[in-house]
Amino acid sequence: MMRRNRFGMLTCGGLMGLLLTAATGCAPQAGPPKVVLAAPTDVPTQWQGKALYNTPNAYIYAAGPESAGEADRWLAELKNYISRKHRATLDKGVVIVSEPGDAPIAPTLEEQLAMEQDPTLIVTPPRKPKSAAEIRKRLDEEGIPEAPMARAASLPLSAARLAALGLHVPRADWAVVAPSHALASQCGIEVVAASLRKKNPKLDEPRSLELARKFPDMAAKPFEIVRPQPAFILWAQRQKDWSDSQRREAILDYLKHVLRSNWLPVPSDDELDW
Repeated sequence: MMRRNRFGMLTCGGLMGLLLTAATGCAPQAGPPKVVLAAPTDVPTQWQGKALYNTPNAYIYAAGPESAGEADRWLAELKNYISRKHRATLDKGVVIVSEPGDAPIAPTLEEQLAMEQDPTLIVTPPRKPKSAAEIRKRLDEEGIPEAPMARAASLPLSAARLAALGLHVPRADWAVVAPSHALASQCGIEVVAASLRKKNPKLDEPRSLELARKFPDMAAKPFEIVRPQPAFILWAQRQKDWSDSQRREAILDYLKHVLRSNWLPVPSDDELDW
């Protein structure tokens, strides 16, 4: 059964199961951002071991040009979707690219929920938000560990959260954290291996990891396809002339677009929370 998570996204558990049976995955596009602008004087050029890549799409903080290029490309795709679907623009924001070795910004489900339901960001909440206990129960049922899910989570960041992290970018209209391909792959492999052990208790950890590592790009994909989603939800929440129904409809349309674009089945609106 396809699962959904607390931000109206399908969980990596449900997506992972679909991908394991339906796809082999393909390597992501590689390379640095096509355009890097001069850094504004009021924006930090370094933060916690990450450098600023000031692209036309966002202020991207990444460990290297490859990770920055990934973020710039998925942001460009999101901007194109908003322009095409809504005849509107996505203003410039902040993207923190999380990498292997980074501590998760929100290490528990409770902390992730608090970020995703932050009333300073969310004007229109999901119709059927899930509690941490409900989400944890579903993860346990699928054999999915919380730790890799937390490390590779894509999450919205409020101005207060950015300030608490020591990052001040006054020009930005929004901010998110999202994983690099390397981190998505690392965490995806852990999730796949754990899911394999759940399905086959006789399989030990070394063997399950060996099997999962055969498909690193496929394992990464569930974490990667949801990277733009917090930015889109934040954009929809900022449309002041929209009603709650219009915001929810736009978010549902986007979720379905992501699934269809990745050749995944689209569940009912009820299953998508929004």
